[in-house]
Amino acid sequence: MSEKTYQISRDSHNRLCAQVVEGITVGIKMHSPTSPRVLDRGEHGYAVVDVETPLGPLRIRDIKIFWSQRREDFFVRWPQWETGLIRRDGHRERLDVAGPWDQATRRDFSERILALFRQIKAEAELGTIGRSHREDLEKLKSKLESDGPAAEA
Repeated sequence: MSEKTYQISRDSHNRLCAQVVEGITVGIKMHSPTSPRVLDRGEHGYAVVDVETPLGPLRIRDIKIFWSQRREDFFVRWPQWETGLIRRDGHRERLDVAGPWDQATRRDFSERILALFRQIKAEAELGTIGRSHREDLEKLKSKLESDGPAAEA
């Protein structure tokens, strides 16, 4: 089963964005492979989710995308606060501060974010970001061609 391809665009913060569900837009920023975030922590990028509501868009920020050596796959870490307490197993206690409460919904959103991340990563490696939707590329090409001779004169 092949993953759905999303129509990728850029937002005002230069993130690569796509509407993954009606009213929900995901923006992704990838880190450079030589970035300390990638080399030291395994953080390959972050996502921002905008949810359209009657009161205006709600933004969920700081959704981190990490590489798991054990599973050999990417995973999403939703924003959390550290409480300062240590659990019985010795790990720091963390509380979720954003994202869906329902585990199935959270898993579905995480899979959509990762599908968009994988598409952006694959298109970046091929040098074809945004070319999966040819009509937008044709509009951009015709605009550049019409602006080109005017700029030279």
